[in-house]
Amino acid sequence: MANYVPHTLTIRTVHQTNNHFCGAACAKMILDFIGAEKFTQGFLYKEIHKFKTIDPRKKWKWASSPDGLKSTLNKHRPQTFGNVFEIRKSIRQIAVAKRMADVISKDQVPCIALVHSDRHWLIVNGYDSMVPDPGRPDPKSPDIGGIYIRDPLKSDTQRHADYNQWIDRFCDVPVLTGTWNDKFLAICDPLPFRKKKGQKHSSVTLKSDLKKFYGKTPGEQNISILNKETPQKTKIDAVPLNEPIKSFEPTLINGKKIIDEATVKNYSLWWMKERGFNELKMQDMIKDKPVPTKPVLIQYFGKKEYYFLVPMKENDKKISVIMFMDGTNANYQETIFATNKPMSFKTLSPKKILNLLIDNNDISKKGKKITIQRTLVWKPCNQSLFPEQPFYVVKIGTRKRYVRIDGKIFRRLTKITTAL
Repeated sequence: MANYVPHTLTIRTVHQTNNHFCGAACAKMILDFIGAEKFTQGFLYKEIHKFKTIDPRKKWKWASSPDGLKSTLNKHRPQTFGNVFEIRKSIRQIAVAKRMADVISKDQVPCIALVHSDRHWLIVNGYDSMVPDPGRPDPKSPDIGGIYIRDPLKSDTQRHADYNQWIDRFCDVPVLTGTWNDKFLAICDPLPFRKKKGQKHSSVTLKSDLKKFYGKTPGEQNISILNKETPQKTKIDAVPLNEPIKSFEPTLINGKKIIDEATVKNYSLWWMKERGFNELKMQDMIKDKPVPTKPVLIQYFGKKEYYFLVPMKENDKKISVIMFMDGTNANYQETIFATNKPMSFKTLSPKKILNLLIDNNDISKKGKKITIQRTLVWKPCNQSLFPEQPFYVVKIGTRKRYVRIDGKIFRRLTKITTAL
């Protein structure tokens, strides 16, 4: 039995059709999940903008305002769905996370979360907990270990982020202006769970009680809640039963001791077991025995902090899992799971990087001295929102170029300033 128990709702991810449709794409995912009419993202975007938001801001206007998004969900929810959606806001991100876990656990409806301050909407369709059977999390003390994410920018994957990573990478900054200034936001179905006096919650009574109220469980075919009474199937052989022993590279980097490749690989298998990923049927893409391949060390841009990216392949040699862990202590951070198709991740050789720069007219064949930094770098920026898209830093005389792992070249990495 894993120490973390997943509680997830399977929701079909749709890709946002342009840079400003994250809210519309999330609205479509929720409406599809609750059985509404099949609306296009363009239609839902217009519906969101028909609603006159209470936010008076003039600069950085919303692509999809929170109240416009809420109104659109409520306007187009099916009649058979008796609940309403509301905005959950708090100066404390944990309060919003608890509410989302509460809704997912008992009301069985995914939530829409605002991340990167006010720049992006995405779906939260699950969480995991150290508590074997939390039922409806106690608002004072739910133990949320991690968050399951469906991002309309990455529709071919499902993400899981450790809660510390959720805070550090997704929700490090609240909304910074307007009506919701200094608040973290999510849009949730707030219907309180109705229970009889003295009734104790469990994942067994969950479905039967909801069936009495709804006639059937919302998302009944899509719910996956595991507890100690659920039969478990471990898919990875030779997983270390105990936490691996850490060993380190002999050479320090910026004064930091970096764990070695064997430690990274052992921990990737151990975290698969520990976080419950072996026991939860994440997607059809994960067939059997994901095996870690060569890990890649990446530095957080401008900081003396590092993480490892670990692609994991299956017997067909296709990447179905990419895991991230701290480069100095092997602490778990985040995992990506393939859904519709295998993932691709391939590092660039120095020769390939030089050819890209020549093709981009950044250097000539007989140019200035060129240095490629040993360690890749990454930070959330307009050029890359995702840690699986790091950059090579190339110094060309006094100039710098940032070559993203997919071969695209940038002169600078800029702060996220536009709706995504």
